Amino acid sequence: MPSLGAERGRNLDAALQWAAGHSSMRVGVFEARFSRFINLAATGATVDVVAEDGSVEAVPEYVFRSVRARLRGIEAQAKHRFEAGAWSFDLSGQLDLVRADDLSGGEPLPRIAPARVRIGLDAMTGPWTASVELDHASRQGRVAATDVATPSHDLLNLALSRRFALGGGDALAFVKLANATDTLAYNASTIPTVRDLAPLPGRSLKLGLRASF
Repeated sequence: MPSLGAERGRNLDAALQWAAGHSSMRVGVFEARFSRFINLAATGATVDVVAEDGSVEAVPEYVFRSVRARLRGIEAQAKHRFEAGAWSFDLSGQLDLVRADDLSGGEPLPRIAPARVRIGLDAMTGPWTASVELDHASRQGRVAATDVATPSHDLLNLALSRRFALGGGDALAFVKLANATDTLAYNASTIPTVRDLAPLPGRSLKLGLRASF
C-alpha cells in the first residue's frame, strides 16, 4: 500500500562453507532488523461477505501494517558421498530455522515457517538412481494472538530414475512419488482460513521423460 511507505531495514549474513570432492557443508546465520516491515495482520474483527446465493458469511479481516520487526535464523546444508561396491550413496541434510518478532506489538510475526529438517539419500549404480527423502516440519506454536498453532508433519518422497541414450542425445526417465504416506499437512505460512481449506498436496505420482540433444 503506497500510504505505508517503502519497507526499510538492515541485513547481516555470515556463513562458513567447506567442500572436498563430492562432500560439502555450509552453515549460515542471519539477522534482519526493520524499522518499517510491511505485515499482513488480522485485526481480530470480521467482515460480512455476501455469497452468490445471497447468504452472508463473516470472515476474518486482514490489513497491511507497517511495524518494527526482527528476524533471526540459521540455515545449514551438508552432503557426503560414500561408496559400497558398485554403488555410490549421497547422504544429505538441511536445516532451516527462523525466529521473527513484531517489535511494535510485542508478539511473534504471523505466518512464519517453522523449523524444518530434510534428510535425503540417493543410491546410484550405473544408469540408475533411487532416492528417498524425509521432510520434517516442526509444530509452529510461536504465533500471533489472532492465529492458531500449526501441527508438525513428516512428508516422505521417493523417486527412481534411469539415464539412457536417445537418438544423438541423452535422456532421463523418472518416476516420483511425493508424500508417499498421504499425510495430511498444513502450511504455516498461509492465513488460517486458506490453510484449513487448502492443505499441502497429498500423495501424487509423476512419470516423466527429459531429453537433451
